[in-house]
Amino acid sequence: MTRRPRVDQLTDDMLDQLYADLDALKAITAGYCGHCGRGDCSPTADQWLEQRQRAEQAEAAIARVRALHSRWEYDQNDCSVCVDCYGAPVPYPCPTLRALDGTA
Repeated sequence: MTRRPRVDQLTDDMLDQLYADLDALKAITAGYCGHCGRGDCSPTADQWLEQRQRAEQAEAAIARVRALHSRWEYDQNDCSVCVDCYGAPVPYPCPTLRALDGTA
């Protein structure tokens, strides 16, 4: 059995070491849930909210790109903003939309 000092026997250095060990263990077990004991509870609530916000911002940016690269009103077969190196309209869906769709 490990011999442990009583609380009234702890020195400042011993207590500092305990806190350092505790901080190191918290870093290792970032996904550990103290309530249920599961070790797969990462991300934390703050990390989840941050990831959700980033996802919403990315989805909004993609929606803006899709709205910009719509079908041209005068020729539904062409992109409304893309032109080739000669200034001719690029067929719809343009390379930008194909890249977003993963078909480029």
